[in-house]
Amino acid sequence: MLTFDTHVFVKRLTAVGMSEPQAEAVTSIIKEAQDLAAGELVTKADLRDTRDELKAEISAVCTELSDVRTELKAEIADVRTELKAEIAAVRTELKAEIAAVRTELSDVRTEIKAELSALRFELKADISAMRSDMRELELRMVIKLGGLIVGIAGLLFAAIRYLPPSYP
Repeated sequence: MLTFDTHVFVKRLTAVGMSEPQAEAVTSIIKEAQDLAAGELVTKADLRDTRDELKAEISAVCTELSDVRTELKAEIADVRTELKAEIAAVRTELKAEIAAVRTELSDVRTEIKAELSALRFELKADISAMRSDMRELELRMVIKLGGLIVGIAGLLFAAIRYLPPSYP
């Protein structure tokens, strides 16, 4: 704390020609101002105490940050583990679904092949029946055509018989 010798100050002011009441008034004002300012002044001890408090707070914040960092790392590791497990579960589900779809497709393919085979068999049977019907129809047509030729030949012979004889 600064000390201010008011008696010496008043003597100095009076020595330069100021009246004693004026010198005492000025000294009193300066002393009051100094007392007011002294309440606001910071000492080295105050600075050391504040520095120590700030160091302690900074250290506490650093410790807290380290703890938060450790917690975050643990949480991130947990989330990673959970995500890996979920991805593995989804992968397993997808593989099972793909296998089911493949099996279903194989079954559908087998059914389609069986239906196609049945259709081929039916078509072959229908074609064979049609060929048989066509042979039968051909045979009947040949018979009818033969009968028609015989009939026309008979008519021609009969017509020739009734023609007048031609003499040369």
